[in-house]
Amino acid sequence: MPDYNSSLTYVYDKISGMLLESSSQTTVQEESGPVISEYSYIITQTNIFAPTPSIPETSFIVAAIIAMAVALSAVLLILRKKSHCPL
Repeated sequence: MPDYNSSLTYVYDKISGMLLESSSQTTVQEESGPVISEYSYIITQTNIFAPTPSIPETSFIVAAIIAMAVALSAVLLILRKKSHCPL
């Protein structure tokens, strides 16, 4: 229609398909002048996305497990040597 103009914008999350943002602007030419209507919304918080662990937290856990394994191996080696050495 020549006296009608509309603009729509949608933002989706690619993985979940969830609509995160939407906006619309419509302008209609009336005899008294243009009439503009607008709306928009945005998702500000949701529990749909699981938090991802950060690299430092994951690295710390791996380092702690490795350190425990090394310490346990050292203790076992010391105990083994003591049991084989005559006094």
